[in-house]
Amino acid sequence: MQLETKSVPRRNRTGRKDQVFSKILQDKRRLPMPPYLAAKSSHHSHEARTDIIENYLAFLEQCSLSVAEESELPYPKQTIRDAIREEIQENPCCEMRNSLEIAYVQLETFLPPDEYRVLTGFQLACAITQEIAKSGSPADIIVSSRLLDREEGARAVQIQERLSERIRKRQKEISSIC
Repeated sequence: MQLETKSVPRRNRTGRKDQVFSKILQDKRRLPMPPYLAAKSSHHSHEARTDIIENYLAFLEQCSLSVAEESELPYPKQTIRDAIREEIQENPCCEMRNSLEIAYVQLETFLPPDEYRVLTGFQLACAITQEIAKSGSPADIIVSSRLLDREEGARAVQIQERLSERIRKRQKEISSIC
């Protein structure tokens, strides 16, 4: 038994989408922003901002690593960054300013998964090679250098240099807010 199939022509639906988006853009009425999108906006209410900052600072107290994956953060990096910046702009002389500036800069130490994997792998390889090289044996030193090559040493150094540059940039950025 053979099934007969018909080929159905596909309609181009992009024209309809363009019409809908055009209509939305022409509509001047403002609709309230849903709460899940409000946290992503560039301006937060005082309550939302306080919640974001308090959760992030509590998270930092629990975090003992020099670098970590950004997916571990309680909010997206940009959301936290915006909340801290807004808090400092609204309260430039608050007693927490120094702590907020440090927390702002510390956001840069939360890395994308691939960068985090490279840096932590390289740090582990460095610790192992130091132990191997302590013997002083030329063969052990060669083994340790091969281990570092295998662990993407050059890429780890590049990531660390970019991280240092981003930290300097964030320090200048946050300290310039009056």
